[in-house]
Amino acid sequence: MERLLRHLERRFGRYAIHNISFVLLAPQVMLYLVGMVDPQRANRAFEQMVLWPSRLLEGEVWRAVSFLAIPEPTNPIFFLFYVMIFHLFCAGLQSQWGPMRLNLYVLFAWIFTLVGALIAGQLDPGYVHLRGFSDLYTTVLLGFATLNPEFTINLFGILPVKARWIGWIAALTALYRFGLGSWGAPADYADRVIILASFLNYLLFFGPALLRGQVEKASASSRRRRFEEAMRRGHEERERALMEEERTRSDVSRDEGATSRVGRSDGEDEG
Repeated sequence: MERLLRHLERRFGRYAIHNISFVLLAPQVMLYLVGMVDPQRANRAFEQMVLWPSRLLEGEVWRAVSFLAIPEPTNPIFFLFYVMIFHLFCAGLQSQWGPMRLNLYVLFAWIFTLVGALIAGQLDPGYVHLRGFSDLYTTVLLGFATLNPEFTINLFGILPVKARWIGWIAALTALYRFGLGSWGAPADYADRVIILASFLNYLLFFGPALLRGQVEKASASSRRRRFEEAMRRGHEERERALMEEERTRSDVSRDEGATSRVGRSDGEDEG
């Protein structure tokens, strides 16, 4: 996978969109402001923008992209926080990866979400993907948290939180969503398919490295155990050698003492 990514970066790097977070967030901010001014108009717009697989297959092709512009339905303070965190994490990933790899990360997330929605639409003909941008947002959080687990964010300027905990919260939230609902009819799996699909880009980019890391960690742990065992055996052997040497010296001293006493006794008998 790493070789493929490097090839794509060399081949298409000049077409990369720098600061892609602005491209993704600008329409969301505009629609959020429209929603604050005229909620009814915004809701009508959202109905035409959501990722509705059956409508998409009927020819409403703009839905394949427009769903990314739907903002999160939250209060202004949390929406501002949402925008700032996403921009911060995208900027961090771009500084570490470069713009092209971040573009590919977002592109794969979009493709997998779109394919997952089409599969979900086959399982449930009435399925509508209402989460819009949220799953892509989550994978960006996970990507940044994986590369920068110790990065600290001061929430609301007062509460320090490490990126690793934000990543864990995002992952656990996705797992909670995955477990909701029944497990009977095929339609029950529609939302689960889209959740799995939206995280495939994370697994594609980070899965091999995480797997190698676990293998290397297990190998290092095994080497450490063997080293400690060898050190322990060496220590025990040294202890036994010292004890044997001590016993030998003790026996020699005892023999020398006995010889000395016999010599004195013979001398006294001759005298």
